[in-house]
Amino acid sequence: MNRISLDGEWAFAVGDTCRFTGDKILLPGSMVTRGKGDAVTDKTIWTGSTYDSTYYFSPAMAPFREKGNIKYPFFLTPGTHYVGNAWYERDVFIPAGYAGKSVLLHLERPHIESQLWVNGVLVGADSSLVAPHIYDISDVMRPGYNNTLRVRVYNGVDNVCVGPDSHSVTDQTQGNWNGIAGYMYLEARPKLHVADMQIFPDVATKSIKVRMEFSQDLS
Repeated sequence: MNRISLDGEWAFAVGDTCRFTGDKILLPGSMVTRGKGDAVTDKTIWTGSTYDSTYYFSPAMAPFREKGNIKYPFFLTPGTHYVGNAWYERDVFIPAGYAGKSVLLHLERPHIESQLWVNGVLVGADSSLVAPHIYDISDVMRPGYNNTLRVRVYNGVDNVCVGPDSHSVTDQTQGNWNGIAGYMYLEARPKLHVADMQIFPDVATKSIKVRMEFSQDLS
């Protein structure tokens, strides 16, 4: 078995400080799809810019500012909204056979920044919106035992330079959700493996150039 799925129930909490109080969430998924976060009101602070403020004072819009009937004319109107830190934690058993291997944790799409702790040890951080967040946990895992994985996801845009009203984060399009979408798994590889491979074709010479990067120095 080279892969262990991390799909399923995780402990869940929000806030700058991690305090789990018994709340759970199913991953992969977003806080919105799981009904987590704050109820949307006419006081909600959106990630996108408001170019037309008439919604907030126009009598015609008054019915859509009432609790239970909130509808924005220029934003997606999700059931909940949250911008900040969210915490996800679960235990996973790592087989004894993983000892001596490179073990990588793959998160296809955290939104937006992630940090990972394994057994209380900070492994690292990532913030890509277009590529999976991959963490090497080989040095902190305990093969043959349950291991505690804790992921912090932050969906504020202050550290992500995508520009104002970028479609990748703003409420006019997909929404600025917090969570982890796509695949989630642990993968065991031999210590020596291909870490990266790039292929460069040359039509004129009918040749290709292959550039490979290994997990260890072969010199």
